Amino acid sequence: MTNITFKVHTHPKHRFQNLYGLLNTDSLYQRWEQLNKQAAPGIDGMIINHYQQRLVANINCLSHSLFGGVVPAKCKLGAAKGCCKKS
Repeated sequence: MTNITFKVHTHPKHRFQNLYGLLNTDSLYQRWEQLNKQAAPGIDGMIINHYQQRLVANINCLSHSLFGGVVPAKCKLGAAKGCCKKS
């Protein structure tokens, strides 16, 4: 992702192909580290502290939903419902 950031800044007219293919669970964790932890909640109302309390489960849930894997039964897709709430 660092290379993409560099390319964006140095070649603003470049059009990227298949950025989705670069996503994986590791990149989701890396993006979490760069997230503005002081930002307001998203449209789903989830605040950072609640998401962070179950970070591993939430990122796994997000990963499964993004990549079409088998979603565990306890995983409630959609943060509005509280992604990966405990059963």
